[in-house]
Amino acid sequence: MSNPLIVVDVQSGFINEFTHHIPQRVAHLIERGEYAPVLFTRFINAPDGPYQKFLDWHSCTHEPETNIASELQPWVKPEVVFSKLGLCGIPNELADYFRGHCFERVFILGIDTDMCVLKIAMDSPLPRYCGRGHMAMERCL
Repeated sequence: MSNPLIVVDVQSGFINEFTHHIPQRVAHLIERGEYAPVLFTRFINAPDGPYQKFLDWHSCTHEPETNIASELQPWVKPEVVFSKLGLCGIPNELADYFRGHCFERVFILGIDTDMCVLKIAMDSPLPRYCGRGHMAMERCL
């Protein structure tokens, strides 16, 4: 049985003095080989999106801030990276991916647990796209 892991927005633009340790911990988790496939989301702050419009926040609009953290690059392939243009939930392409792969459970991790990670979990792709399954909410780092 596969255990997919969604790595939510662990990208250069969100790495700072408080989060610098997270990409290496995620890499160690992936290296254990307990999760497959490993899927990535990356936030792109769209010019017409709410973050620029309402919060006047203009970071994470393009590379290098939108690049997945360098420690995770060995697992980054175009077919497993799903861009979120100005939103924090599941992008349409990731929803389509789940429609084509019916997993029984999904593991989720990321930096912004009170917004982006939580929203992905709340969008719960399994029951909606597969008709069964559950989300695994565990501390894995």
